[in-house]
Amino acid sequence: MAFVGEREAVIDGTGRLTLPALYAELIELHPYATLLRPEVLALWPESEFMSRAELLLERARTDASHERAHRLFMSSASKINFDKQRRATIPESLRVRWGVGAGAQVQYVGVQNRVEVWPAEKWIKYMKEDAVA
Repeated sequence: MAFVGEREAVIDGTGRLTLPALYAELIELHPYATLLRPEVLALWPESEFMSRAELLLERARTDASHERAHRLFMSSASKINFDKQRRATIPESLRVRWGVGAGAQVQYVGVQNRVEVWPAEKWIKYMKEDAVA
């Protein structure tokens, strides 16, 4: 399994994400959502989420400087359930931390083991300024 490509979307009026068909297989993989950084929401297959959590925990056990990353990763995490139309409500507390509300334009980005959801303007800025071609 590898998530690739990009798709544009809009957060609906009730704060739901609609997963593009390109990433529909994620639904069967019991996804979790968590913040990678304040503006990036990551949708992880359960197995990838657990692997990442274990890696962060191991790092935190051997180096106290990693405790914060582990704490932030886990505290923002939420199990996500999609309906038959591939829609899922992101918990309000997570949406507030993410800073993306109803009606926002977002960009889905496949990043091999996860699907990231960026505010569209942040993705455009990242691609223009931060991404290395």
